[in-house]
Amino acid sequence: GRLVKLPCKVGTEVYNITWWDDVKEKVVVKGKTYYRTAHKHKVTKSTFGYFDIDEFGKTIFLTKKEAEAKLKELRGRDDER
Repeated sequence: GRLVKLPCKVGTEVYNITWWDDVKEKVVVKGKTYYRTAHKHKVTKSTFGYFDIDEFGKTIFLTKKEAEAKLKELRGRDDER
């Protein structure tokens, strides 16, 4: 019984931050080469749906620029750990 105002129409093209799993990274330590699997994020296009409401402004954005700015912010937090 509660009315929710959507940030855009359902079906609108939006940008979301998603996992890009299993990225192989080459790491060289003291002349030895190692490979590790890293979990990275990337920005992808998708279509806005009702299930996206809770993630709007967190991982779902109207513009690619907003999504990339948030991803950059999240990466900065990861570097601090």
